[in-house]
Amino acid sequence: MWEKVIKGRITSNVVISSSMLFINKNFGVIMAFDIKTGKICWKFRLEMSPLTWVSNTKLLQTSDYLVYIHANKKIYVFTKNLGNRVKTSNIGYNFSANCDRNASILSSKVYNSIVYTLYSDGRFIIYDMLRLSVILIRNNCNYKDFYVFKKQIIFLDKNNVFLAYDKNLNELNWKTKSLDSNLESKMIFLPDKSLILFYNSSGAVVFLDTFGNILYMKNFMLKIKDVAYNNDTLLILFSHNENILFSVNK
Repeated sequence: MWEKVIKGRITSNVVISSSMLFINKNFGVIMAFDIKTGKICWKFRLEMSPLTWVSNTKLLQTSDYLVYIHANKKIYVFTKNLGNRVKTSNIGYNFSANCDRNASILSSKVYNSIVYTLYSDGRFIIYDMLRLSVILIRNNCNYKDFYVFKKQIIFLDKNNVFLAYDKNLNELNWKTKSLDSNLESKMIFLPDKSLILFYNSSGAVVFLDTFGNILYMKNFMLKIKDVAYNNDTLLILFSHNENILFSVNK
C-alpha cells in the first residue's frame, strides 16, 4: 500500500489501467503513477494559457493511449507507458459560431480510437483521434448521457427516453421510454452481460439491454452515492450507510 499527497487541485477524473494511475491537475499538468508503488512514472505540462488550466477536462484511455479532452480547446493523445505526446488537435469551438464557450463536458467515451463527446451546450462530436479528423458534429442535441456499444450509440435524452442510433447517427434502431420521470445521467455498462445500468441520486435503478428492453427497474427511495459492479454482483452505496448487494443474473 502507498499514500501520496498531490500538490494542487485535481481537475479531471482519475483513470486507472492495469499498471498505472493517471490524473490531470491544475497548472495544466498530467501525471502518471505506478499503481503498485505510487512512484511518478511521467508528467507532462500542457501548452495552454493559465486561464484554461482549471477548466473542465476529461481523461480517457485505450489499450495503448491516454486521451485528454479539454472542454473548449484541444485533444491530446499520449502513450500510456512513456507519456510521449503523439497527437494534438484543436477541435474546440471552430465548428459552431453559436457555441457556449463556458460549456462543460457532460460525457465522453473512446471506442476503437474514436472519441465521442457530449457537451452541455448540446454539441455531440465524433472524432478520430489517430487521424486527427472530425467524423461528425451535431448541434442542439437533447441528450444527458450516452454509451457506445459495438455498432450503435445509446443515448438518454432529457425526456428520459433511451434512443439507439447507428454509429453515424443516420438510423434510429430503437427507442424506449423510461418509467422513471426523474432519471439522471449516471450510466454503467456491464460488458459481459450486454446490459446498461442507469441510476439517479434519488434511488431509481434501471437495467436496459442493448435492444431497448427494460429488464429491471426499481426505486429504492434512498439517496444513492455510488454504484460498483464486479463478477455478476452490483453494490449500491446509499448516503445513510445502508448498502445493497444483488446478483445481475437474478
